[in-house]
Amino acid sequence: MPPFAALKSLKTAFRPSRNNIPWLILCLGVLGIFLFVFVLPHGMESERLSRGIAQRQDEIRTQQALRPVQAELQAILDEPLPGRLHADMLTGETVLQLEDAAPRIRVMAEEASLDVRFIRPDASALARDGVLLVDCSLAGEMFRLWEFLLALGGNPWLLDVRDLEISSGRTGEEIRMRLLVAMDKG
Repeated sequence: MPPFAALKSLKTAFRPSRNNIPWLILCLGVLGIFLFVFVLPHGMESERLSRGIAQRQDEIRTQQALRPVQAELQAILDEPLPGRLHADMLTGETVLQLEDAAPRIRVMAEEASLDVRFIRPDASALARDGVLLVDCSLAGEMFRLWEFLLALGGNPWLLDVRDLEISSGRTGEEIRMRLLVAMDKG
């Protein structure tokens, strides 16, 4: 058989008849719908998961790089904090008498040329642990407030400044704070 005759018979072998064309279109349509409904969404989901995996791997690498810093900071946090005093560590010079707390803070504020709005001791905490909560409200210029805070921080009876709010007011800066003062329980 000549090669052209074989080629012609091959052409006719793969040529669909006119009766099979609707079935061929239906099969290709069903195959397209199957790909569109089942395969394409799974492929998009797989791509989304791959991006998520890559993002998580980047986060893990970042955390591994920061692990020494975190360990160092955790070691610092685990150390006892300076300034934390227990009641049995308090001596006569590191505690105040109940009646001396508010006047001493008032004198320090007036020495810094601050306007004292109020100084209110809260004695309810004193019965529990020998610590007095003192609420203060002062007003004045910012550098005077700074001087007052520096002078206040140098006192051994001041355990902590809990709340500190500084806001602008009509007469300058206003400061509100809550102090923890070591008190003599005796």
